[in-house]
Amino acid sequence: MSKTVLTDHPLFQSVLNQLKNNCRKIIWSPEPPDIDSAASCALLEAASPNLFGGGTPIRAYEVPATGENPLALFLPKIDTKISRGIPFKKPLTFVIPDYGNFRTCKINAKIFPVPDFFIGFDHHDQPASDFPENGIQIVDPEAASTTVVIYEFLRWAGIEITEKMALYTALGIYADTARLTNPKTNYQALRIFKECLDTGISFEEIRRAAEPTMTLERLKVWGEIFLEIPNGIDHELHLATLVINKKQKNRWGDKNAITVMDKMQQLRNIYTVIILRENNDGSWKISIRSQPHIVSAARLARLLGGGGHPHMAATGSWSGNPQEALEIIRGELKKIQKK
Repeated sequence: MSKTVLTDHPLFQSVLNQLKNNCRKIIWSPEPPDIDSAASCALLEAASPNLFGGGTPIRAYEVPATGENPLALFLPKIDTKISRGIPFKKPLTFVIPDYGNFRTCKINAKIFPVPDFFIGFDHHDQPASDFPENGIQIVDPEAASTTVVIYEFLRWAGIEITEKMALYTALGIYADTARLTNPKTNYQALRIFKECLDTGISFEEIRRAAEPTMTLERLKVWGEIFLEIPNGIDHELHLATLVINKKQKNRWGDKNAITVMDKMQQLRNIYTVIILRENNDGSWKISIRSQPHIVSAARLARLLGGGGHPHMAATGSWSGNPQEALEIIRGELKKIQKK
């Protein structure tokens, strides 16, 4: 009979001690939240009676709209984020899962009193360089999702995993592994996903909700985009790029446009795919996918002020023009090729 080996992170005990103390706890999500970050918040909230000291934690997280991702239907119904102006009594501990770069948390120090402590859970390829000094980061770059990191912590702490907690864990895994298909789907992810299913949650309901849907509108958008993709292919660098300005994004729909990324990754001899979409304020969101054994998407994203995983990363608000960003990427790919 196989033995389940739980991750024993060297900082687990320090985090547990902080969570058990009498400080008021706030569960806070990055903005905008995805399924993994929202599910991680819900997982922590579900575990809070046996995990947090200092009373019931303050809920300060959002859930993606169900129109953006049907998996959000399985998450707690939350109307809105708490008011930024609510005064909190000190001491405070912010618990922030899936934070990536800490600035994505958007905590306004001028409104909130200076908190006593920050705790972060994440599975990016390295800890955030801008994380506050008065805090602890638990980062496992091998984990498939942030829910996996928290699940391992909860098991280590001896907390029983309820069916609700198993559901939130499974949602994070399923969302962040592209339905158990991308390189993050390792043994740990599959083991935990099975443990979650064994609690009684319905895999079929999750699978049906996450199944991609095709519409005539999306087909028409893809038809226009496919005509542009050949212009952004660099065979020498095995790179495919697509630049989408505000006018195009508004005409096509942001979701319809970004879904073409999966198709671009299927191009033969293309190892890196980049889509740049113009934000309403004139900055650019840059999404990067790569074959991680050849080039790390996170490494490229960090050059542009972002971050992420070896196979999937992003930069939320590049303030320069798209060609400047692409030149930086091309320069880095040339360096990698020479090694």
